[in-house]
This record gives sequence, structure tokens and C-alpha cells, in this order.
Amino acid sequence: YQFKQFDLANEYNPVTSTFRPKKDGVYSLVATIGFLPNDTTVDYRARVEIRVNGTAVIAIDNDFFGGNTIFVNVVSVSTIYNLEKGDRVEVFAESNVDGTIVTTENVSHFEAARFPSPSE
Repeated sequence: YQFKQFDLANEYNPVTSTFRPKKDGVYSLVATIGFLPNDTTVDYRARVEIRVNGTAVIAIDNDFFGGNTIFVNVVSVSTIYNLEKGDRVEVFAESNVDGTIVTTENVSHFEAARFPSPSE
């Protein structure tokens, strides 16, 4: 995720594709990738996961059966997670076949937003 649409608190680094919140809180995290296999005639698996400080907190596998269909397979995962200031949030993707992650922002994107904290 090398392009930023907006980053109001300057918490995302597009060079390292890492989100680091500046405040403790409950966050909505969404990661989506578009995957296109090199060989569209084979069955395959695509996986995307969100990691916090190197540990997977949510993941989804998308198994595709029935080759010979040329389209981008969109795989998305989301969670609501309690983050602490400075946590390292990253997205990892993998497949059991070679292919390409489509990098256009309308297909592959990452989103993070903090929910307002209740008043004390």
C-alpha cells in the first residue's frame, strides 16, 4: 500500500507499508488485496492477514476453484482491535501460486480509523 488517499494524523508510512497509531484506542482495520494468478487454469488459494507487532490478529483464506476465468480475485479482511500507541500494524498476503497483487487503490487498499473514546 504505497499510496495515501489521506492520513489525518500522519500515522501511516507508505515506504514500509506500516500503520502506527499515535493514540491508544479501539480501531477499525480493513485490508483488501486484488490477486491475479499467472496461470488462470489452476485452482489456488489467496490469503490476507493483519498483523499487530508481528502477530496475526485476523486472516482470511479465499479458495478459488474452476480455472480459465480471468478476473481479479478480491480478498478482504477486517477487524475491530484495541491498539496501543506505537503498535506496528502490517498487512501480509500470500498465495499457493505465483501471481500479481493489483496495486490500484480501487482494488487493493488498507484502512484504519479510531473509534471515539467514551467520556469519563
